[in-house]
Amino acid sequence: MSFLAHGRAFSEASGPVKAIPKSVSAPMRRGISTGFAPRHPRLHRCYNAAVVSVVIVAFLPLMALISVALLLTQGPRIIYSGERIGKDRVPFNILKFRTLDDKKAAALTANQVLPAGSNIETPLGRFLRASRLDELPQLFNVLRGDMNLVGPRPVREAIAVIERARVPDYDRKFAVKPGLVGHSQAYMTHGTTKRIRSRYNNMLIDAPVNYGAELGLFAKVGFSVLRRAAQETLKRLRGIGPDQMAATRASQMGLRLLDVRTGISQTIAALDAETIVLNRPIALPFTHDLKVRIQLGNGRFRQARITLTPLDEIGARFAYDCKTDGGRYTIERYVLDLAVVGPARPTLPERDEPFVSPVPVTA
Repeated sequence: MSFLAHGRAFSEASGPVKAIPKSVSAPMRRGISTGFAPRHPRLHRCYNAAVVSVVIVAFLPLMALISVALLLTQGPRIIYSGERIGKDRVPFNILKFRTLDDKKAAALTANQVLPAGSNIETPLGRFLRASRLDELPQLFNVLRGDMNLVGPRPVREAIAVIERARVPDYDRKFAVKPGLVGHSQAYMTHGTTKRIRSRYNNMLIDAPVNYGAELGLFAKVGFSVLRRAAQETLKRLRGIGPDQMAATRASQMGLRLLDVRTGISQTIAALDAETIVLNRPIALPFTHDLKVRIQLGNGRFRQARITLTPLDEIGARFAYDCKTDGGRYTIERYVLDLAVVGPARPTLPERDEPFVSPVPVTA
């Protein structure tokens, strides 16, 4: 399944969170090709065990290599085990490769997921988290029966308590086993709000499993993880820094800043999570209705409404804020490439001259 295959799922998920009556047939929703509800639970358990056994054998050499690298760089404590809430609210211990400083992580994540830019990763932690390879030990959670291959991602009890008060019908996710791979995890970004994630998961709770579509999703995520790991490795080998990546993304996605009032647009030279750098200065003050326009690989476009705050005196570098959750999601998924399964990238001509930021792009 493609989360935005028909351009409908996100607009539905980002609307008001409502309880979905069980009488509503989830498969009737357009754009959903597989859900979380097995027609035959015992057969579904056998299917999960059989598939994950093959995957474990295939990935065992990679997991051994990662284990040795972690052993050499951070000592013998290479596996993180933490309590999560499973089906019917039964707790279990999830397994991951250890990627964080334990004490700092405990303080930062007491009542929230890890904030972006926390910088508490171990020497290899940033690479493993960026590539999603830190999740590989959860294959054994699937083998043990704690999790399924595909399902809503598991959460800690502290997070469940908070989100239960915010999101109607939040506990419906505990009607099925959590998954190693989730639709919202695959197609949404880390910064996507729990409200939107829960809304989307609620669409899938009662929808039956389609095994062909589920295996397709699992394979797509697996390929994306390996591709991302290769990309992260090449970035480090080539010494590609964040400023260069911000410029490359802007060029690759044909980013433009559009003034909605006048229809005038100009090229964005670089963009990261907080900052936009323009090819040429704009007059200040600049308070018009603005959009970032993003070109996709299929010839279509996405847009995100933003506000700008000047960071220099010439009007070339700005801090930006997205006006909506949907706008933030659009930039994180299509420009910053923060979703596990990224979008198609357009083939655009390279700029004649390499980009040199007037000031550093990163804060």
